[in-house]
Amino acid sequence: MSKEEVFDVRLSNVETRLDKHETMLSTMLEQHSEMKTGITEVATELRVTNEILNTMMRHQQRIVMSLIAIISGVLLGANYMLG
Repeated sequence: MSKEEVFDVRLSNVETRLDKHETMLSTMLEQHSEMKTGITEVATELRVTNEILNTMMRHQQRIVMSLIAIISGVLLGANYMLG
């Protein structure tokens, strides 16, 4: 083999590797974009879940306070009737 043939083979190998790297980079970029979209969706779902939990906690606090008020009213009424 002459020097030119060796150079051509080496150049061909480098071009093949470069094509493989470009394909890998393209795949990685696509996956990165999909991952960013997935993370955004998860963050949105987490925000919605937190809002729902906060709403449930507020309602639960109101229910407990209402029950305390009802029991207090019953006890005061019973004390007044007996007393």
